[in-house]
Amino acid sequence: MAHGSKQHMMQAVPLRRVVAGAGLAAVLLTPDAASAQPINQKMPSQAVQSTVPGTRFDPPPGAVVDDPNRVFGDEGPFFAALGVVGALGLTPSASMQIQYDTNVARLEDGQPLPTRFRSKADWSFRPTVGLAAERDVGRQRLFVNGSLGRIIYANNTQLNSNRFNVSGGAGLYLGRSCGGQLTAGYSKRDWLIGGFDEAANASAETTTFSAGLNCSTRMGLTGSVAYSRGQQRNISNEDSIDRSFADANFQTVSGSLGYRVGSRGQVGVSAAWSENVFPNQLVLGQENSNTINTVSIFGAYRIGSTLRANASIGQSRVSSNTPGAVGFEGGTWNFGLGYAGPRFGANLGFGQSVNGGGNQAANFSINRTFTASGTYRLSNGMSISAGYNRFDQEFRGTLLVPETNQVQGFNGDRIFAATGFQLTRFLSVGTDINYQRRTSTPDGFSFNATVATINLTGRF
Repeated sequence: MAHGSKQHMMQAVPLRRVVAGAGLAAVLLTPDAASAQPINQKMPSQAVQSTVPGTRFDPPPGAVVDDPNRVFGDEGPFFAALGVVGALGLTPSASMQIQYDTNVARLEDGQPLPTRFRSKADWSFRPTVGLAAERDVGRQRLFVNGSLGRIIYANNTQLNSNRFNVSGGAGLYLGRSCGGQLTAGYSKRDWLIGGFDEAANASAETTTFSAGLNCSTRMGLTGSVAYSRGQQRNISNEDSIDRSFADANFQTVSGSLGYRVGSRGQVGVSAAWSENVFPNQLVLGQENSNTINTVSIFGAYRIGSTLRANASIGQSRVSSNTPGAVGFEGGTWNFGLGYAGPRFGANLGFGQSVNGGGNQAANFSINRTFTASGTYRLSNGMSISAGYNRFDQEFRGTLLVPETNQVQGFNGDRIFAATGFQLTRFLSVGTDINYQRRTSTPDGFSFNATVATINLTGRF
């Protein structure tokens, strides 16, 4: 799922997820630990969450910035932060990704190939074109991004599909001490595996809207409020598989109050409320839904211009309006360390979060994860990267909705190694080898897969 700069002053986050503390990418690269964000970013729906004024982490010019989301491969975020980082005006781009997957069907070893698949392993070709634009209007900034792509499989042609993404909004500066952002977005993409138990020819269609405001005072106090809402629709192109039960309408309200510690740090408290409504899960005549409430304390500190540490600890509570639904009440936390030096960049993070439904065969999940990654610049035009992720997910459903109780949990590991080459000012090529092992409870949805990718990108 798409990528781009993770350093922009407005950070992309999925709307449906409310956790105590910042998500892994945001924790390691931005200082707003008060934002309610996920650790494991797999969803295409994203909104812009603004950072707390006066605490933004700006690596030194030319520093190596490592991307911790690269370990998730094609299951990472589909599109990047909505704020454009390129030059003013229009920025067109084009890419071609060639990928070989040893286990497209996501089958356990020894399991027979379903008739809907023609081969277990397959090649895919993924051309994409994009256009980004931004313009200053007085002190304000308008921006829009769009991309169009297609996935073409060599053998499993029934999986061929299009990808769309468009988003836009405005960055607002109000007076001397306040700023905010309004954004809206739409995306549609293939969803071969995602958080569901089995691979299928399916797609996710997501619309989002968000608004955020943050302010600071000369005394060091900072505050932020944000609202976001949206919906996801899960579309299956296979008659035997229906994922519409996981369709979700979601909204989130969050706020934080912080205090700057000198020019290097910040401490504070944050709170968030999120609602997830499942329109196709009717129980006793009403739509199944849940709410997630989180309260946390957070801290961030910068050491020099290259090292940043973030931490948050909080309490989350999940409740449902449906009899027989399983809830949750417990601790959530996130710890991260990020380094951006002249030749080396690295990230380290671990935590526990709660993810509201919409992208999985459950109403919500409890996620524990550990991620470490690094990037080393061999020369001005060449770099190497590697990373590891350990994940453990517990799924919670509703007894009266059987589809939400098929799987109790996943756990596993991901590891990747990659190279990057800047061939010219406008043209770059990257190679990735990504291995994933997943074990399911109950058994039957476990798999191993190795994916090798070559990606050629042009930005003009």
